[in-house]
Amino acid sequence: MISRPSALAVAAGTLLLAVLPLAHAADAAPTAAAAASTPSSAPADEAGGAMVTVTGIKSPLEVPYQRAYDATKKVQAASSGLADLVFKLRDKDPVANPMHVSVEYGETSTPLALDPSNGFVLVPDDAAAAQNAALVVNRQSHAVSVQVDLRPHPPTGPLSIADTARLIEAGRAARATLLPWYARIVTPTIKAVRVCSMDKSAQFALRSADGTEAPLPPVSATDVYGRPATCADMPDSPSGQQQASNTLVAPAGSTYDFTGSFF
Repeated sequence: MISRPSALAVAAGTLLLAVLPLAHAADAAPTAAAAASTPSSAPADEAGGAMVTVTGIKSPLEVPYQRAYDATKKVQAASSGLADLVFKLRDKDPVANPMHVSVEYGETSTPLALDPSNGFVLVPDDAAAAQNAALVVNRQSHAVSVQVDLRPHPPTGPLSIADTARLIEAGRAARATLLPWYARIVTPTIKAVRVCSMDKSAQFALRSADGTEAPLPPVSATDVYGRPATCADMPDSPSGQQQASNTLVAPAGSTYDFTGSFF
């Protein structure tokens, strides 16, 4: 569970929430990976992630799974599934080997797929929580930090203005359940949903029921993975001739993020 998180920071279009309290191996149950004294590896899983290897790593980072599990369940409940809690691993001392993270307990090792920013969304596993599992990273405990980020989880299909309003409301509810009152005072409020494309010439628009499209002004920003991108902010209420049912037109593969401000 996240207690006493740091202030929210808005940077490059990402609403960064907090630093997750970390723990050394002594704070979590011993795991197969942490106990291994010889090189080990395993084939990739169906999701494309590789099994964690802690070859030559002294005191690999372990975070109690229960903390991430509790925080994820809180966000899911508060947002009705419309916001995701993303755990980002920050390499303080990058090495040649790619970063890997896995859920470890007993003889069970489940690799987690990382996105381009070394982030992952945890799918709560009741069995892992009951077994006092740990999240194990193939880095020394002092060489990596864990941060958490709220991202919108848009419904399937075209995103409407009405959907955007619900996403923002869900994100605010999730933020409120994660942060105590004294942290909310000094942290930005979620204001918008930003859509981004890696295509420098990307165009965004709102489409009405009759097929008419009204362009959304593009901005140069960064996407959810911190990459330079062309973006636009979705309105959360109709204006002019718009209707709440008007939907976003965006390039395939676009990403979504929350943005915020103090005012």
